[in-house]
Amino acid sequence: MSHSPWETLSSKVIYQNKWMRFYEDKVIRPDGNEGIYSYLSKEVGVFVLARSHENHFYFIREYRYPVKNHVIQVPGGGVGHRSDLSAAKQELLEETGLIANRWHSLGRFYIGPGHEDLIAHSFLATDITNENEANFSHQEGNESIERIIKLSLPQVRKYISTGKINCGITLATWNLYQNSKFYSN
Repeated sequence: MSHSPWETLSSKVIYQNKWMRFYEDKVIRPDGNEGIYSYLSKEVGVFVLARSHENHFYFIREYRYPVKNHVIQVPGGGVGHRSDLSAAKQELLEETGLIANRWHSLGRFYIGPGHEDLIAHSFLATDITNENEANFSHQEGNESIERIIKLSLPQVRKYISTGKINCGITLATWNLYQNSKFYSN
């Protein structure tokens, strides 16, 4: 890593709950002036693009309170005390009912490095063994998954190009998939 042009003078948590912490740091900025820098800290997240034997993809449609709208996205969640892979397997099962026998890392990326420290790890899940048993709704805590959407490759492209899929994490995961050795037209 390169040397930071910022100097942290103090750091305090101004809000926290079991999912996140919000920090306010007193800093010396790169221009030499003192200032405040606030950011959100969350645990590592895992996100799963599940691909069927027929080259279809599973997404979930969930109401997202902050944007007051339904969003089509890949299943995912926080890692907690699990490994990235075991968390991804559990999130896919919990949110869709699906079990995959093959798992491939697509890569890691920052969600919003200017305002939060969350790192997302994206996986491709293949060789799904129980497609007929997929759950079509899931209610738990903050989650309100209304249904699972199974899309062909042309349908995914259309959903993206028309803005029906507009979740940044889903778009980043799809991009990682398209640029991986696992992508097939």
